[in-house]
Amino acid sequence: MDEENALPKGGGVTTLLFTVLLVSPCFFAWASSYVISQGGINSHSGMWFMYQVSQYLAYLGLLVALVLTIIHGSQGRMSRIFVFLMALLIVSGISALWYANHIYRSPWY
Repeated sequence: MDEENALPKGGGVTTLLFTVLLVSPCFFAWASSYVISQGGINSHSGMWFMYQVSQYLAYLGLLVALVLTIIHGSQGRMSRIFVFLMALLIVSGISALWYANHIYRSPWY
């Protein structure tokens, strides 16, 4: 029997959920930039703070999620479908963060 096939592949669901947690600030940044761009009267201060914080956390979370996906993908201990879903989450997080940066341009930059 092959040694690779003898080892059970596990840890996919928890790693996928951890990746969802790491990528979630991208979607908070998108939602905050959308609210700011709509021009609410009293929502700019708090939403601007939430946008900036979630933007910085999104960059860090995407970097950690990308490294985590590369490590688990190269080791082969996890099912390929979970690695694919993690990569899909990262791509969707990058696109949401890109879109958030283009909806609302910060006046400080």
